[in-house]
Amino acid sequence: MFDVNLKYLIINSLIVFEEDETILNTVNAFQRDIYHDEYNKSDSKYDYYTQIPEIAKQYDAVELTQEQLEKVTILSEEACEVFFDIMPSWGGEPSDFHVKSLGGIEMLINLEAIEYFTFDDIVDQTPLLKLKSLKTMDELSGLDKNIRAQLKDRGVNFP
Repeated sequence: MFDVNLKYLIINSLIVFEEDETILNTVNAFQRDIYHDEYNKSDSKYDYYTQIPEIAKQYDAVELTQEQLEKVTILSEEACEVFFDIMPSWGGEPSDFHVKSLGGIEMLINLEAIEYFTFDDIVDQTPLLKLKSLKTMDELSGLDKNIRAQLKDRGVNFP
C-alpha cells in the first residue's frame, strides 16, 4: 500500500505525535533492546552502518487501520525514532530512508504538516495535491517548484 519508508514515517507519527496505544504496544513488543545490544557489540553480526533486518521486518508487518491513518496530522523525518530503531547508527544523511513514492498518502485525510522531508527521490509528487487538510510544509528538499506553486496557491504555508 505505502512505500516502506513512508510507512515508517506514518508509524513514527502515530508513536511520537499521536501516541496511538495500539502502535505503541505493537512496537514495544519488538524486543529492540536485544537486537540493539547485538548491533553495538564489537563482534556484532551486523555491520555498523546497516539496518537491522529483524526490526525492519517487524515494522514492515505492522498493519495500519484507516482509523489510525486518519489520526496522522504531521509527517516528519526529523529524528525519526523508527529509523533509529532499524539503524541505530543512522545519522540522517544517507538515503537509506528516503521515501520513493507518495502513493497512498491521500489516505492521510487529516495530514496538516510535512516537515524535514526529502522529496529528492520521488518522481511523482502530484499525490501531494490530493491532501486537502495540508496547511504547512517546512524544511524540505527536492520539492518540485510547480507542485510547490500549486500548493501555495491553495493556501499551504511555506515558512
